[in-house]
Amino acid sequence: MKPVHHIHLYLKWAVLPYVTFSVVRILPFYLFGINYWGVWYNFGAQLTGERPGTLPALLAGMAMYTIQGIALNTSFFVLFRRHSLLNALLYIGVWFSSLFNFVFPVYSLAGDKLTPTWYAIDIVAHFAMALTAWSMPGLWEGILPRLRFPAQAGVLAGAAVLVILPYGFGIDRAVQWQFAAQAAVERAAMAQVTIGIEAGPVRVTVGGNQARYEFGLQVAHRTYLNTNGLERDVGVGPVQVTGQIISSGRPVAWCYGYAGPLPSPNKVADPRSFATALAEDVRVTVPVVCYGLANSSQSAQQVVVEWTAQAALAGDRTQQVRDFRGQELVALDRAGPGR
Repeated sequence: MKPVHHIHLYLKWAVLPYVTFSVVRILPFYLFGINYWGVWYNFGAQLTGERPGTLPALLAGMAMYTIQGIALNTSFFVLFRRHSLLNALLYIGVWFSSLFNFVFPVYSLAGDKLTPTWYAIDIVAHFAMALTAWSMPGLWEGILPRLRFPAQAGVLAGAAVLVILPYGFGIDRAVQWQFAAQAAVERAAMAQVTIGIEAGPVRVTVGGNQARYEFGLQVAHRTYLNTNGLERDVGVGPVQVTGQIISSGRPVAWCYGYAGPLPSPNKVADPRSFATALAEDVRVTVPVVCYGLANSSQSAQQVVVEWTAQAALAGDRTQQVRDFRGQELVALDRAGPGR
């Protein structure tokens, strides 16, 4: 008979293997701090547009994980006539783990810093899934029908607990531990963000009786590692800047600058593009322009720049508005009249 005539059996057989993949990764979470539900956030965020560190993204990712898990394990029963241990180990243990470990990270895990321990845990989980898939026909069609009702009920109850366990554990750890831990990580990362005057002189252009000064404020130290082991940038913006140019102890120009949300790689899904965007966003400049009278600092070679910046900072779980201030002696670069 064709596989389609057995699809109801294959779907039933596929359930326990895919949950076993996550169940065996619960202990490594306590031993190595590597959680298995981190990728669920990414799945859910890309599907729904929710921020990755939120419960809606996690729940949507769980749904996608369920569909993927059942589909992948069903494919084993559909593609192979003989559901032997060797076929299960080669197809699920070797082939699936190769795809997941060497292809999936290249295209899907943007910002991830994968360690040998992560790969080892994942390979073990795939082989556990393979062993479970191989045992399913014998369990459901051989052992279970021969058991009496109390034993059958016990096996089915155990299977139900096994199915619920990775979802319940993931939600519990996310709500009871990860959300608070992630908020603390983000607050620490926001405290490390710096804003300072970009290296180089202040450019001054004189036109008529008005002088225009230009400089940039550089935003840096935004990158951090979240609780899923992913590199992320603190979201910055909008940024509003006020200040003044001081020469010989008195203000000679007044400054203003504004920038909307600064570029961030956080929503870039492709890992290679993410790395490029992260490198480009290491230092981002907010332009600041000042105006004053042309003769106020006509003979000055250096001026003092005083500035205040108010910036909105955002992570997946926390947001805050922070004030930055600075005062620095800088050289003037005179562009000349009309320029």
